Amino acid sequence: MMNKAVKLGMIVLLVAFGTVTIQAQKSTETIKKTMPKAQVLLIDNINGSVMVKGGKGNSIDLTATKTIVGDTQKDVANGKSKVSLVIFRENDTLVAHIKTPNLTYGRNRNNKRGFGYEWDDWNKQKGYDFKFDIQVNVPENTHLIVRTVNRGDIEVTNTKASLKVTNVNGSVYLKNIAGATKARTINGQLEANYTRVPEKNSSYYALNGNIRVKYPGNLSADLRFKSFNGDFYTDYDVKQLPTKVISKTASEGKTKIYKVDEFTSVRVRKGGKVFKFETLNGNIYVNRNK
Repeated sequence: MMNKAVKLGMIVLLVAFGTVTIQAQKSTETIKKTMPKAQVLLIDNINGSVMVKGGKGNSIDLTATKTIVGDTQKDVANGKSKVSLVIFRENDTLVAHIKTPNLTYGRNRNNKRGFGYEWDDWNKQKGYDFKFDIQVNVPENTHLIVRTVNRGDIEVTNTKASLKVTNVNGSVYLKNIAGATKARTINGQLEANYTRVPEKNSSYYALNGNIRVKYPGNLSADLRFKSFNGDFYTDYDVKQLPTKVISKTASEGKTKIYKVDEFTSVRVRKGGKVFKFETLNGNIYVNRNK
């Protein structure tokens, strides 16, 4: 019986020892940059959150928390040397993006402002993972393009210029903004709160999540909305507009094809600008900013 007890104790000890040896290693670094203002700021993150705050200053102040997690200290050191935040300026645009061995960043006509990533899965990093949580203070009239993919939300506060915001696995929160907006997320919530009605058409898309947008009480616009598994709610007085019928000529040039627009449209006051809302699994709320 004693021999069995000793053997069992050794097995437990080996299991416990094995658990300790495979514990992940971690490194955290803070990066701070102060740059002259730019007409446009493009932040292209991959893993992590992005928070942008507008103010009265004349500079762009960026703080990024870089986190590397690896199986061993050697893997962490490898990740620290190969993953970085790159900042450059081209014409009127200041760009901040992530550099890794399996990514090429540069001009790409398929991306907004002509910049984007090209992925190379053959050179995918091994043994480590990375994350950048980015905070930026900008002059309030800076036009913003903000993107991230995983493990973080996007939040923009107190800005007056246009916004183009894209997330994949995270939410989008736009607070006290005023510019024309194009906001999109796949898996997350989308919320926007305006200090004044945008002067140009705007659009909001959340595949799996609710859309909540608040405008000032003097809103005058046409609202177009579509949700496959959800409803549309508003506290504005609205008038439903006729369903649009879209026509086009077939390729042989002899037959016209007619299609009913999938969006429902309503008018607030005298109408005007078009604000479009679309979700697959979620509700849409458009209310007064009280």
